[in-house]
Amino acid sequence: MFQDLAMLILDQPSQTQLVAESQSVSTSKTSKAPTGFTIRTIERDLRLFSEERMYYAEIKICGGDSRVAVIDVEDFAPPQEVLAAWRALGRKVQPPQIKVFQELKQAIDELTEERRKIYTECTIDLLPYRAIPGSCFGHFIERYQALQALSTEKLNQVLAAYRTSKERWLRDEIQPMIAAGQFSSELTQRRLEVYERRYPKLEKIQQRFGIQLKGPFRLESFQEALQRDSELQRLELERSQTQLMLTQAQAEQEKTEAEVKATQAQAHAELIALQQAYQYQQQQIRSAIDQKIVELREQILKLLVHNLRKLLNKDYCPGKLPKGLNQQFQSLAESAAVLSQHDQSLAEVLINLNQVQSTATSQQSEHETLRSQASTLLADLEKQLQIPDLDRLEADGIDRSDWVVFE
Repeated sequence: MFQDLAMLILDQPSQTQLVAESQSVSTSKTSKAPTGFTIRTIERDLRLFSEERMYYAEIKICGGDSRVAVIDVEDFAPPQEVLAAWRALGRKVQPPQIKVFQELKQAIDELTEERRKIYTECTIDLLPYRAIPGSCFGHFIERYQALQALSTEKLNQVLAAYRTSKERWLRDEIQPMIAAGQFSSELTQRRLEVYERRYPKLEKIQQRFGIQLKGPFRLESFQEALQRDSELQRLELERSQTQLMLTQAQAEQEKTEAEVKATQAQAHAELIALQQAYQYQQQQIRSAIDQKIVELREQILKLLVHNLRKLLNKDYCPGKLPKGLNQQFQSLAESAAVLSQHDQSLAEVLINLNQVQSTATSQQSEHETLRSQASTLLADLEKQLQIPDLDRLEADGIDRSDWVVFE
């Protein structure tokens, strides 16, 4: 088949046109919000505390035939002196490679990009895996079904472009040999054999190209994990306490006082070990929650600082704030209200933020009152965001639990 295509290309060359697309890039000198997190990401992370169901699913993409990228020029058996020169350079210079069937590679890249968008919209990254919140599961299935339809469309495009791409590729490779006066039947035959071995197979693409869904599987939610661990530890403690009581009752019947003491000591040691394990488990859970609360608190404060600076720099009057800025303040207030139940330092911030919101939305408020409230809150937030002197705090006898309270 390759030989027939080669002769067809050499006899009736078709014209190809390369189209280069350029895209203008605009830059802005305006100030930007803190990077790495947004109101959306803060709200998404807060859902970890409230989601009742979590799922795991993975979308796998199959190109049909793995031979879609390149062919090494080394496959064409160049002169030994050329191979020796390449190998002498080691990893500094890679041997030239020939790209093949880029339409298939482009289709796979488009499916991969669409999968990335689905993961971004519908999952929460809980390394080393991604979790799908129950509230997003329906949307995830809809996006996956749309990706299936796109996969079918891309397969049809790839199959339609297969013969044309192969003809164009052979022509682009063989015609330069003719133009350079290097054409010979032996050389051409060797190249065609390499192409036939290495070019993606149409049958494999038809059979294997597409996407597959691994899962979905039910995961424990954050609340379920806490409840399960606490319940298991409680039951284990009760069992150990019961065992200790039984051991003590049996020990009373023993004739040898030494045996009684040894049995009691062993049971007591097991109980102490279990109590210590339970305390350690609770500390680990508390530490994980503590770390997430600190992270979310810092993100909320940074976004508040950014929006307060915008309010002051733009010198907005009460009742005339942009809709987007009002929505930002409202979302931050709601997030702060959730965390204030666990972090007392946010309670006062929430009170001051509500005052700023009330003044900003009322056209009857004084302009200077709004600026004064915003400036005071901004100064307090900037002070809170400063890194504390841990040595000084330790010397003063201040502990983390003095300003973060868990219920």
